[in-house]
Amino acid sequence: MRMPAAQDRLPGVTGYIEMIMRFAYWYERQHSTPSIELVCDTFHVSRATAYRWRNAGRTAMGVPSA
Repeated sequence: MRMPAAQDRLPGVTGYIEMIMRFAYWYERQHSTPSIELVCDTFHVSRATAYRWRNAGRTAMGVPSA
């Protein structure tokens, strides 16, 4: 069985674009690169999605991938 879409698991989020915008806003305010577990817990996403989002955040901020 597939997991519900990320935006359906976070209260108050109406769509995927809003979810990504919330992540970008949150990511920019972190003092260091967030752990995968923190991304999963904060946004109720799978580990695979957390890795993709974190890597996209690093790229957007100009931080080399580890």
